[in-house]
Amino acid sequence: MTTLLADGDVAPLLERNARGTSPILLTCDHYGRLLPRKLGDLGLPPSELERHIAWDIGIAGVAERLADALDAHLIAQRYSRLVIDCNRPHQSAGSIPLISEATAIPGNAGLSQTEIAQRRTEIFAPYHDCIRRALDARRLDEMEQHGDRAHLAHRDERDQQQDVAREERARRPLHDSISASSM
Repeated sequence: MTTLLADGDVAPLLERNARGTSPILLTCDHYGRLLPRKLGDLGLPPSELERHIAWDIGIAGVAERLADALDAHLIAQRYSRLVIDCNRPHQSAGSIPLISEATAIPGNAGLSQTEIAQRRTEIFAPYHDCIRRALDARRLDEMEQHGDRAHLAHRDERDQQQDVAREERARRPLHDSISASSM
């Protein structure tokens, strides 16, 4: 089976500050606007690939500055949402858009199941797998720090409520860090 990403294409995700001390994990689904070489320009002129349809303009810099200011781990998707939108369920019709903001995306029309699977396995899955691993590692670290390793095997409603309480406690440092930042 041929692959979508080839030599010269960058990895689908970017990690910044992976060993950050913040309890916050930042993700950025629409960080980049790259296209795999195999897809060319998706049949679009360069001006369309600079618009919001391709990425969230300016979010890359915001995400990087926020990760640095908070000393937080950032996981970002480098490829354009026009290739596959990592902020949508991969099986949804909108995950590989045929039209975005009234602009037809010719390179997404008539894709085979193999071509769709390549986008899912080579771009979507690595990004979400990285996020999942980062969250799992944080949970394991937190549980080890609190002596709660037994909860990994036996999760009940009380454990889930404790997880929610921990997430609530994580919001305060985020708020305080953002407020104190000169951003």
